[in-house]
Amino acid sequence: MKSHTPGWRIPFGSFLLLCLLLAACKHSQGLQQPPTDAQIRHELLGSWTLDDRSNSQEYCMMVIRLDGSFATVLNDGTKRTREGTWQVDSGILRLITTNGVATPNGFRLHAISHVDDHTLVCGIDISMAGRLRFKR
Repeated sequence: MKSHTPGWRIPFGSFLLLCLLLAACKHSQGLQQPPTDAQIRHELLGSWTLDDRSNSQEYCMMVIRLDGSFATVLNDGTKRTREGTWQVDSGILRLITTNGVATPNGFRLHAISHVDDHTLVCGIDISMAGRLRFKR
């Protein structure tokens, strides 16, 4: 006599269809891989202005130059600037201040979550919640 094990039994074809549907749903949600350092360096160059949706108002403008220098204009009513050098490593933009308004540790670290021709989204600083959002 054959024993029957109670429980769910899904035919292979149905299982395969379910897997394909789940994969399609993940793809349609726009899940993206984080940008590579090379992509960040390429897309980051140029002038950026603060987007109204930003969680921080620290900078009203940022300029990233090909020669490895940067300038930020503070959004504190005085339009003071910070200048220095920039680096990207492991998806983190490091702004090292060499001139202008000092930072407590001499640099800022911004984790880049998205950058393209028109939009830059990054962390406010490595230990702060929220996002800086810029546009061209």
